[in-house]
Amino acid sequence: MKYSCCYLSVLCLLLMSLSAANAQVAFRISPNDRYLQTVDGTPFFINACTAWTLPADYTCDEVEAYLDNRLKEGFNTIQMSVVFSEIDKTMYQKAFHNNDISQPVDSYWKQVD
Repeated sequence: MKYSCCYLSVLCLLLMSLSAANAQVAFRISPNDRYLQTVDGTPFFINACTAWTLPADYTCDEVEAYLDNRLKEGFNTIQMSVVFSEIDKTMYQKAFHNNDISQPVDSYWKQVD
C-alpha cells in the first residue's frame, strides 16, 4: 500500500507536468508494479526536478516561468509538496485556517490547482 500511494503521487505529478506541455499521454503501472509505462507498454523514464515549496512560496507567474524553464531543460516531472510543514512551517498555515485540515484556505488551493 505504501508503494501504491507513492506511485500514485508520482503519477499525479507526472501528469500535471505533462499537461503543462499539452501532451496527451496515458500511463499505467507496469504488470510487475516496478515502473510506469505508457499504455502501449513502453517504459517511461521519470526525469524529475524537486521544488518542494513551489505552491507556497512563489507567485503564479514565477511558477509558470519555472515550469517553462524545467520543460525546456528536459524535465518531465516536478516533485513538490502542497503541504510540507517539516521544511516550511508556513505552508500549513497558508493551506488551512487555524491549522485545521477541515478548513482549507481556498486561495491557496486555487493556486495549487
